[in-house]
Amino acid sequence: MHPFTGYFCALAALAPGLLLASPNARAAPGGAAPQAAAVAVLPLRALGAPAESAQALEKTLRNEVEAVPEARLVGREAVEAALLQQEPDCLARIACAAAAAARAGAQQLIVGTVSRLGDAFTLDLKLVDARTGQELRRATHPMSGKEDALIELLRGIAVELLAPARYTGRLAVLLAGEMAAEAQGAELFVDGQRRGTLPLAEPIGGLSPGSHTLRVAKQDFRDATLFVEVRFDRTTQARIDLARGALAAVEFVRGQAVGAPPPQPAPQPVLAGTAPQAPQREPWLKIAGWSGVGVGTVAFIAAIVIHAKAYGIAADLNRRNSANQLTLADRAAYDQIDSETRAARILYATGTLIAAGGAGALLYDRHLDEKSLRVEAAALPSGGAVGVAGRMQGRSKYGAKRPKKA
Repeated sequence: MHPFTGYFCALAALAPGLLLASPNARAAPGGAAPQAAAVAVLPLRALGAPAESAQALEKTLRNEVEAVPEARLVGREAVEAALLQQEPDCLARIACAAAAAARAGAQQLIVGTVSRLGDAFTLDLKLVDARTGQELRRATHPMSGKEDALIELLRGIAVELLAPARYTGRLAVLLAGEMAAEAQGAELFVDGQRRGTLPLAEPIGGLSPGSHTLRVAKQDFRDATLFVEVRFDRTTQARIDLARGALAAVEFVRGQAVGAPPPQPAPQPVLAGTAPQAPQREPWLKIAGWSGVGVGTVAFIAAIVIHAKAYGIAADLNRRNSANQLTLADRAAYDQIDSETRAARILYATGTLIAAGGAGALLYDRHLDEKSLRVEAAALPSGGAVGVAGRMQGRSKYGAKRPKKA
């Protein structure tokens, strides 16, 4: 049994108790009932995933939908009775699934799949109008195996589909480090938009869950830029450590720099000795280096071809999945993608190592050539300049020494 299966079963057992503590399960202000659309949660289809995993996720999703004030969950018995009156494999066709949900008394329905590609699981859900069969919203998320993470994911998906205005998170930005006090007043930008100055009176709200770009800027300080991950109904805390700029400001008074570092004296003339002569070498090092680079490049190109083939198959499966055209015969294609992806990764790693070894051999051979440079230097009478004279010991392509003028 796959490790995810145990997590899904535990998830289904924990969900009813956590439903009572859900922050979304609260009454509307003033005790008035919110405008709630009747929503039917249809059984999730398993694509390469264990059937019990799909059932456990469906049960938890129903509990989370029931906790959303903007929705009124249609009973499971009514949904199952309506599906029995439809033709077989009704869930694979949106029009048929919408007709079944409408027969059960639903205005909207949630239908989707639990797919497995290799070791990765993905939950793909759609909110559909039961009358027209039109897709209203869609949520696609990868899944982890921890119970609390799965419950949080399903809670967020329910809000994302049924109450998108509330599908937000918060961001708190704090100054840290030795320069925190001096850095106060720095300007804060989120995704390129100015959001105030630090320190903030309260966290920034209304941010969509996902990755955001954060930049903090202040005069005389180096800008700090980082990526932060905002989660649904959570406050993400970002700690910024600003540092002084690399070039300090210098004040000029009557043409003289105040506070500037004193000029450094000119360095004394240096006489460079003669470098040791490179020993005579055979050309095998270059041959091995270029061979390694060539073999590594071929392996890398083969990996790209195999990976592109697997990507094409996956794209076709995703397209057919969006059109609800997948069948059980497509399960072998998922295994083929997994196998070809592993082969491509092995070729990527092997080609990189071989090419890196060949490049290292070529760099080392060049380093030995550079060690044959003979340099002599002395100060010129005018001062401040260095005279350089010498010769370079080169080699012909057959390994014989060949003098060159510097």
